[in-house]
Amino acid sequence: MMRFSYIARDHRGSLTRGSVSAPSRVLAQAQLKRDGSHPLSISAIHEEDSLFQRIRRLSLRDLRRPRSRDAELALQQLALMTRSGLGIVAALKSIAEQSRSKAFETILQQIVIDLQNGKSLHVAMAKHRVFPRVLIRLIEVGEATGDLAQAMDQGAKQMAHHRKRNAAIVSML
Repeated sequence: MMRFSYIARDHRGSLTRGSVSAPSRVLAQAQLKRDGSHPLSISAIHEEDSLFQRIRRLSLRDLRRPRSRDAELALQQLALMTRSGLGIVAALKSIAEQSRSKAFETILQQIVIDLQNGKSLHVAMAKHRVFPRVLIRLIEVGEATGDLAQAMDQGAKQMAHHRKRNAAIVSML
């Protein structure tokens, strides 16, 4: 049985808040309707897990640092999405949902928050070390000239070139 917090309107039209226990969100909504309320929002209440339960849910993917390869792929996807007419915030949210790295997903979510707070993309990206300074400057120029998609493509190519060069050096050593 799960617990859900809700905001609903009662039969008089006034807002009520509370919590309800039900096996699922749909059944919690049905229970509120039976009680004469019209639910506006229902969200699950996550009770504090024990340390053992939290450690058990962790995976190695959650613990690793974001890689430059993640940033490179995200830039390629972002350039494609913005070129097709999707907004930057929506594109970043979509890329964050599909990210395999939890750390990189968190970085993308922080960038979205910064953009929603009125910061420019290059300022939001500069906060995170996974993006090289050269890329930040390319994004800044792309924002200034209005050709952000091309700047992101160029940045992704630069990052790929840098990654391949480093891999060649390591293999030679």
